Amino acid sequence: MAGEMAYSAVHWTISGTCFGGAEIWSTGFWTGNDASDLPGDQVDQAVVDQVAARWSTFFTSSNGNISSIYKTDAVKAAYFHTPLDGGIQQFGTPTYHTFGTPISGGGIISGALPPQIAMCVSLNSGYRTGTAARGRMFLPGVNASLDGSTGRIVSTYRNQVATAMQTFINGVNTDTVPGDAGKMILVGRAANGILSLPPHEAKNAYVTGLKIGDVYDTQRRRRNGFRENYYALAVA
Repeated sequence: MAGEMAYSAVHWTISGTCFGGAEIWSTGFWTGNDASDLPGDQVDQAVVDQVAARWSTFFTSSNGNISSIYKTDAVKAAYFHTPLDGGIQQFGTPTYHTFGTPISGGGIISGALPPQIAMCVSLNSGYRTGTAARGRMFLPGVNASLDGSTGRIVSTYRNQVATAMQTFINGVNTDTVPGDAGKMILVGRAANGILSLPPHEAKNAYVTGLKIGDVYDTQRRRRNGFRENYYALAVA
């Protein structure tokens, strides 16, 4: 479905590998203003470095519950805007922070779940409906313990991840606002470019809250490098 943003915004991509480089992963979020374009077309290197440091704190903390099998390689910030012919497109030059030595998840539980098993962070704004009301970030490599009797993530671990993510988002907002990259937002896109039909009106909305459930999610595209090795047997 075609659509367009209300104002220019920055898309942040955090990426890395897992299982010795056999698989890759990425997650991301947007920053911007809720009622105006951003003033530039490139995020300052210092700001990207600061956000990368915030992610490193989250990723390597035991409270993030991310398996050490997962590594973060880079953080990228790229400006997007709405061109005259609709849709969205990147403009300016992306800014990168590349970790000289990839950082490892700091979870205390050994091993890792399959890469397509993910923990979803649900983001919400002040809107109750529309495309800028809710968003998601899929966290890589979370390996929090399950309650064997219910199959749910033990609340202690879930709450640790939620609190660590709250700290990360608050930190991002502290770093990006002075750097003119706005605050973390949900980018609402108009359906087929039609701006006059709520709730499809294009708008940006600041993230005002997050929540994490106690059931693991599945993100099938997280498994895109692994190829199965089969063991075949004949039957009579």
